[in-house]
Amino acid sequence: MQKVLVMDDSKIIRVKIKDLLVSNGYEVFEAIDGQDAWEQLSSGQVDPDFLMLDVNTPRLDGVSLCEKLFEAKICQGKPIFLVTTESNPELKERAKRCGVSAWILKPIQADKLLFVLSKVLKS
Repeated sequence: MQKVLVMDDSKIIRVKIKDLLVSNGYEVFEAIDGQDAWEQLSSGQVDPDFLMLDVNTPRLDGVSLCEKLFEAKICQGKPIFLVTTESNPELKERAKRCGVSAWILKPIQADKLLFVLSKVLKS
């Protein structure tokens, strides 16, 4: 069973993503923002196979979290999916430089999300 850390400051979105992933055989850990995710990952409290991160969260945003993880060599080689309403090219470029695998636009469509996950996780 693959493990994923889902980070989003919206509980509704976290639950929606979690329910979808659990029903498709994934084990899901949750973080309420980038700082929470950083603390869980850097302490080794969670060791997911991949990450799903919201871009706009308080305390530490998803792109800045990716940069911190990249610099600290935490989660190296693990797929990172950014889930957002953003389409800012500068943010996309920053995300790309630290190894983000996919940029998924909200609102999340279950079939498209599962397709992207299966495609990236199999490669």
